[in-house]
Amino acid sequence: NQSTSQLPGTNTEGGALNEGFSDIWGACVEAWVGRPANQIWQIGEGVTWPQSALRSLINPNDFGNPDTYEGTNWSFTGQRHNNSTVLSHWFYRLSEGGSGTNDLGNAFNLNGLGINTAARIAQLTQLFLPAGAGNYAIARATSIQAASSLYGAGSCEVAAVKEAWYAVGIGQSSHEEISLTPQYMVTCYDDYYNLEYPRPIEVQYCPANGVVTWDIPGDFTYTIVSNNRIELLSGPTYPISQYNPLWISASVFNPSTGNTATTHINFWTQSCYGSYYKLTGLSKEINISPNPSTGQFNISLTSKIKDVSIKEIRIKNKMGTPIYFQKFSNNQKTQNINLHNQPTDIYIVEIFDGKTWKAEKLILQK
Repeated sequence: NQSTSQLPGTNTEGGALNEGFSDIWGACVEAWVGRPANQIWQIGEGVTWPQSALRSLINPNDFGNPDTYEGTNWSFTGQRHNNSTVLSHWFYRLSEGGSGTNDLGNAFNLNGLGINTAARIAQLTQLFLPAGAGNYAIARATSIQAASSLYGAGSCEVAAVKEAWYAVGIGQSSHEEISLTPQYMVTCYDDYYNLEYPRPIEVQYCPANGVVTWDIPGDFTYTIVSNNRIELLSGPTYPISQYNPLWISASVFNPSTGNTATTHINFWTQSCYGSYYKLTGLSKEINISPNPSTGQFNISLTSKIKDVSIKEIRIKNKMGTPIYFQKFSNNQKTQNINLHNQPTDIYIVEIFDGKTWKAEKLILQK
């Protein structure tokens, strides 16, 4: 954890995250080798006396540790082993689910994702964590980003991540959150009228038995593919600006609560050689070669400053969905990337040089 995420080994919240991730991976190893549940969710069982274990991920209070941020047994002096159980209990809730009321009086209820899915989210959270991340709030935000990258911004997995954090006293409940994919649709073509159809739109929501109602302007024709997915078959024959878009809305009725939540996206077109560059923040401080590419290419920083190098690379498709992420520690200004598994399309490459993010457009042509 100190190597992957540069988490400190000190009595701070960052140190608690360090210890918490250690207990999480200990539980994952025990699950992988087929240990019984009472051993998977305990740490140091059989090596302490008179206690049966050092810590419990199911009920940290059993061994004098907190299951809620700043709740019962929380160490306000920052004792890292003690406070680590807020993170490890979050992981238990994310894996196994459950309901109850935490020490802050917040009632929670969530379905677990299983330890394998929870482990994927926890692993990517560690990779996404900013170097030396110092508190639980950052860990929550990063885990949401990780789950969104894996399963989609409005997925039930993201909702479970948020609700598991709510269960341990951090953040708000995720019930009845919904989102649309893509969050916006922008067409990057030289000809405003050269639009691609069909265009799929999905609404993502929890619970799974929600009932969806669509509100689509008459400028579009469409077909309903499933309860949460439509395909636009044709659209306007005139340019739609970023400042005067068409709105497409979806409402989801939750039969369990009787509540309805609504979200929307907007649709516009832009010229690749016009304001689309401003929209995406493209930069000439990055060189991509070859570009267009068949899948393998070099990304280079053009800055002549000696101490500048590529620290992180993130690549998104034109809908804004992340498809690649990597951190680098070799202090190089050039990195070789392979995207042979991605289809022909336009992508946005984002680079962090340790101080600022920069972006450039990439075209894949297979």
